[in-house]
Amino acid sequence: LCKDAPDILDSAGHPVADAVGPAHATMPITGTGEVAVSGSAGQQLRMELPPEAYANGSANVADDGTVVYRGRSEVVVQAQEDGVRVHTILVDASAATEFTYSFDGLLPLLKDDGTVDLTIDGPDGVAIVLGSVASPWAVDANGAEVPTRYRIEGNAVVQEVDHDSGQYDYPVVADPSVSLGRYVYVRYNKTEV
Repeated sequence: LCKDAPDILDSAGHPVADAVGPAHATMPITGTGEVAVSGSAGQQLRMELPPEAYANGSANVADDGTVVYRGRSEVVVQAQEDGVRVHTILVDASAATEFTYSFDGLLPLLKDDGTVDLTIDGPDGVAIVLGSVASPWAVDANGAEVPTRYRIEGNAVVQEVDHDSGQYDYPVVADPSVSLGRYVYVRYNKTEV
């Protein structure tokens, strides 16, 4: 099912997985690199894979283009039509309870519904949303929901996964999905309202 990444490298030395839609995803050789997602309008998101997974090994690429990074936790990246899905697989109770996804040059904004807008500052207080992170979810080996949520630290989205209570069966899978889009909305500060 999996082959070594060097069999399908692009000119920059990265394994590539393409989605069928308008987005194009490039994955790094090891789990310590960045995933790049490009859209047809030239917009790009760059996301670091979570260092807490210690997925420092080489990428393995499945026949469907899914890229697997093995470590203390495993990180699985799948190209989607509009972005990427990242499964962080917590193999046992010793796995970290937080996973940090940093976005180069973007400001994540946590919304009330648990999703995250990935923005850049535009002129005159206008925030340009280049992409989004779907609501977090996590499940154990039996399909039981594991409490999870996001918090924002600078340019990073941190997914907290409360798997360490002793009541869950492993592996636990946590999933942020990152999509690429292009929307504009106005963000005012309190003195402007």
